[in-house]
Parts: sequence; structure tokens; C-alpha cells
Amino acid sequence: MTSKDDAAKLFKAIRRIVRAIDLRSREVARAVGLTIPQIVVLQAARDLGKVTTKALSQHADLSAPTVVIILDKLEERGLVVRHRSPIDRRIVHTRLTPEGRGCCAPRRRCCMTNSASNLRHCRRRSRPRSSRRWTRSPA
Repeated sequence: MTSKDDAAKLFKAIRRIVRAIDLRSREVARAVGLTIPQIVVLQAARDLGKVTTKALSQHADLSAPTVVIILDKLEERGLVVRHRSPIDRRIVHTRLTPEGRGCCAPRRRCCMTNSASNLRHCRRRSRPRSSRRWTRSPA
């Protein structure tokens, strides 16, 4: 088998993964009314408390502009509030509202149940190698 064949197989596998993630994301959005990135940002705000957009974007592994758009939508729904720092007006802090805190806990189970179930079905031998590959930081 050539490296060209290996590359084609790799690209096909990546496309299948992206498709599966897209389908799962739509399923979660229909079920809970929030997209997976919105849930990730809510959980990051829960974990970090009163937090800046930059810290949220780093914690959630999303770009700052994407986080701002997500925060706009979450703020419209009353799940987060934002305010400017009195010390430096360029800095915007975000925190969860009581409604945001209330909807955080069940979301994690909803998103993670299927992934954990799928991981359990992996062959035992490939599990550690696969999970390391999924969590590896980009170089």
C-alpha cells in the first residue's frame, strides 16, 4: 500500500468522524435547545466563574470571535451576563445567571453519554492509544 492510499484512507476516516460529530451535534441541539459549542462555553463559564472572553476561548478551545457570537446568543437567552471591567473597559467579564447554572449540569451527561458508550465498545487494546490521539495538543 502506498502513502497515497494511506492518505486517502485517513481523509475518508476524518470525513466520517466529522460527519458523525455533525449528526450528534444536531441531535443534541434538537434535544436540549443548545448547540455543543454553546454547552461547552456554558460549562467553561461554570468551571471558571467570572471570566474573560479570552479565558473562555482558551478553556473551550474555540476562537475568541466564535466565543463572542456564542455569548451573544447565550446572553439573549438569559443564561449569561456580561459587563465591562471598571479598571480596564476593554476587558469584558462573563458569568452564568442562575438559569445558566441550572442548565449546565444535565448538559454534560447529554453530550457525553453517547461518546462514553462508543468508547466502551472500542477494542480494549486500541482504547488508550485512541484516547491519547483524541486529546493530543496540536504542535
